Amino acid sequence: MGMAAATRGNPLRLSKANVRLNPDGTAIVRMAMTDIGTGTYTILAQIAAEMLGLPVEQVRVELGDTDFPEAAGSGGSFGAGSSGSALFEACQALREKLAQLAHMDPQTARFNNGSIESGEHSIRLAELVGSGVEADGEIRPGRNNKDFSQQSYGAHFAEVVSTRIPARCGCAACSASSPPAVSSTPRRRARRRLAAWCSVWAPRCTRQ
Repeated sequence: MGMAAATRGNPLRLSKANVRLNPDGTAIVRMAMTDIGTGTYTILAQIAAEMLGLPVEQVRVELGDTDFPEAAGSGGSFGAGSSGSALFEACQALREKLAQLAHMDPQTARFNNGSIESGEHSIRLAELVGSGVEADGEIRPGRNNKDFSQQSYGAHFAEVVSTRIPARCGCAACSASSPPAVSSTPRRRARRRLAAWCSVWAPRCTRQ
């Protein structure tokens, strides 16, 4: 039997995003990101849907075009965290624009079921946007990348019999799976950026 410890970093790279709300109440996310089968389309659609109070099926994600805002790409576990954070900032900017159009306080306005709400006042988003409203967002490595280290940890176990390896098991755990609940507090935003790329892994084993 053998056992080894494992660790995985939480890198962050420059990423930008654009999000647009259309007159029909649908949203379009655009960025020069990639999806290599790791669920980027789904992650980004869920982030935009939660931030804008829309059903996820009303969000269209367009990736992989170099005419779109620059993004980190996929690789080294930085893709979802970087692109998801950029999209969060773009959606935050769009929320502020929509709140201003609705004459509501951006800090207290709520987005639910395709509407913006404040107190007992509610307006459908489709009624606010005219021919469409859009916003851009950006995330880049900053001081936190230099002052702090974010890691997930795990372990590997192996059983070796003669020249065969009958069983091997690896497991890792970290923060909540992406995308977690949206919150505007800096501490939760930092935790969300970690969670955006690092989903909870259930223990998994392979046998030969």
